[in-house]
Amino acid sequence: MVSRLRPFFLPFSIFSVLLLAAQGLVCRKEKVSPVGMNFGAMNVECGQYVQHCLKVRMWDGTMIRDCDPLAFCPPDGSKVFKNADYFCSHPSSLPPPTVIPSIFSYHCPFFSFRPLFGHFLPHFFCLLPHFLPPMLSSPPKEFVAPVGEVHAFVVKCMQSVGTSAAHAAQLADLLLDADIVGHYSHGLNRLCIYIEDVASGVKGDGEPKVLKQKGATAWVDGCDLLGAVVGNFCTELAIKLAKEHGIGWVVCKRSNHYGICQHYPKKIANAGLLGLSFTNTSPIIFPTRSSQIGLGTNPISCCANSREKGDGFILDMAASTVALGKVEIAKVNGKSAIPSAWGADSAGRPSTDPLAVLDGGGLLPLGGVSEENGSHKGTGIAMMGELFCGLLGGASFGKNVRSWREVQKSANLGQCFVAIDPECFAPTFVDNLQLFLDQTRGLKPRDPSKSVLVPGDPERMNSERSAKAGGVIYSEGQIRDLEKLAKKQNVGMFHYKANL
Repeated sequence: MVSRLRPFFLPFSIFSVLLLAAQGLVCRKEKVSPVGMNFGAMNVECGQYVQHCLKVRMWDGTMIRDCDPLAFCPPDGSKVFKNADYFCSHPSSLPPPTVIPSIFSYHCPFFSFRPLFGHFLPHFFCLLPHFLPPMLSSPPKEFVAPVGEVHAFVVKCMQSVGTSAAHAAQLADLLLDADIVGHYSHGLNRLCIYIEDVASGVKGDGEPKVLKQKGATAWVDGCDLLGAVVGNFCTELAIKLAKEHGIGWVVCKRSNHYGICQHYPKKIANAGLLGLSFTNTSPIIFPTRSSQIGLGTNPISCCANSREKGDGFILDMAASTVALGKVEIAKVNGKSAIPSAWGADSAGRPSTDPLAVLDGGGLLPLGGVSEENGSHKGTGIAMMGELFCGLLGGASFGKNVRSWREVQKSANLGQCFVAIDPECFAPTFVDNLQLFLDQTRGLKPRDPSKSVLVPGDPERMNSERSAKAGGVIYSEGQIRDLEKLAKKQNVGMFHYKANL
């Protein structure tokens, strides 16, 4: 029987291919609306016929039914993706109403090919008008996740290596702050490092100790706790001292990476004060004229609230052109080139290759490699950070700070927190700050399509974008990495949906 039918297989397959080509010439479009769950997608190599298998209903709401994956994939070795559960658990992420072709009052006969006896046998699905799934041109590139679920995810990941719930929650607040304002380099991108730190000996519970306190100043031992915990402790102490003396100046030793620098001065600003924070970091910068790494990025942040609610000055800058995490995010997002002023290879030569920067290379100081462009000023800012943190705090400094890769060694970072009460000075600070910000924003832009911004505006815009999306926005590459981390730590991944 099979041998009798075999001669018909090849002609029938050729007819099917011609039918598929013909439908593109005569088909008109009709709207459908997806309402359901199962997601299946073709490999991107399969080109334009990507089908998302969903429960479908016609525009009038009639005739709901499940459909199997439908798509034509040319016989070039392309493979079908594994079915994914994403749309099953995130119905709100389903695409908007789209279009599919039809001939007269019937939809075009989409089909897939299945190998049989050495030829391709067309497998027809859902030929009636009500039973065809919609088509998407490409998978979503951005996803949004509920803030509460991301927070719980961080807590569970940190608890998986023995961190107390209270300390894990402080870290989660810190990482979410970074991601919401758009500083992804210091958000969940850093979670795996904090996990490794605690697994390698950083204390997951305990409390910093005040070693010395005199007037408005204090010296703190971070006791090798998470940087977020040490940073919060010192920030609260600086606020307390400023309320008593008009200024609070706190320096610590034996701390660890404390995340996004602005997190702490913003807390000080929200207490009605002017806030500053400094930290030294692992050496990753090539100082001006040097072919060796010798300085950390040593970021500085200054924050103050102005008269209008939600407005203010938020400066957060590294002594390098960018933070190392920016290069890491570029790599995660698949970028093959970065600006030449960002980093250098292992010999200190400027490089646009993120892999060369991350694998044995390093960052360039603010101003890049050239003294004509102010490279020496970036080097000077990094060294100033060491004065306030490493030297004043009795912590490690310069080349003595362990590499960020050497998690077995104590980081012993120094950090500095300053709170200033503006009421001790001119009574017009808050009003004049608002005037100053508005004056600067009101300047005529060089490019009419790009308004003049002040420090803090990009963060506010990203926060508003996150609020509008209803959660935290992540790229496809970030989601993929976090899913790997969830599996590694045996922790349930947070839910997310396409940010359409």
